[in-house]
Amino acid sequence: MPIDVNSEKCGYCGGCVVVCHDDAIELAEVNLIISNACTMCNACVVFCPVGALKSVDHERPV
Repeated sequence: MPIDVNSEKCGYCGGCVVVCHDDAIELAEVNLIISNACTMCNACVVFCPVGALKSVDHERPV
């Protein structure tokens, strides 16, 4: 998953769902589901008013 969700910070406002250009985020009860359609544009990370989202770099240093 390219975006990490801090469930302790997230208030599940749904704003990230609205700003997602890829329609890659779904709000399911008290869970954010980020699909593989995410292109890591970071619109959700920038938008999040509580800083609950962050980009995750899955590449390991060589």
